[in-house]
Amino acid sequence: EFGGAPASALGIYLKVAASLDEAEYKERVIPTIARLFGSNDRAIRRSLLEGIDMFAGQFTAELVEEKIFPAIAAGFTDSNAYLRELTLKSMLPLAPLLSQRTISQILLKHLAKLQVDEEPPIRANTTILLGNLAQYLGEATQKRVLLNAFTRALKDGFPPARGA
Repeated sequence: EFGGAPASALGIYLKVAASLDEAEYKERVIPTIARLFGSNDRAIRRSLLEGIDMFAGQFTAELVEEKIFPAIAAGFTDSNAYLRELTLKSMLPLAPLLSQRTISQILLKHLAKLQVDEEPPIRANTTILLGNLAQYLGEATQKRVLLNAFTRALKDGFPPARGA
């Protein structure tokens, strides 16, 4: 389904695709990217997550809610720490396209687990992401979630996590 091209070709594909006009990009590239997010190949997922800033602005909220976020969310529990961290960082450009329901019912649960991750940089980046996501949370959720999250971060043994 995903062809035989190596993941390294994806970066080249995205750079070439950036030269297309917006309509052609949305017609040809975005459907391919959406399909590739469904791949189980870690190298492809890594390439997509590393380049998400190049194409996230072209996504619609509907596409993110229905196809992109569910596929990316599997990365929160990946055994590879680098993929967990990339998944975490990919939420920043996608957050404006996620519904309040998805953020509060799904994303925040993943972030709560990542805040106690065994990898200290992931814990620090989770705290940073929570601060950046605050603008997309309702006031009640902000008070309930952020206070607990930031208090937990202040008790973290990793100095950058406390400073985040």
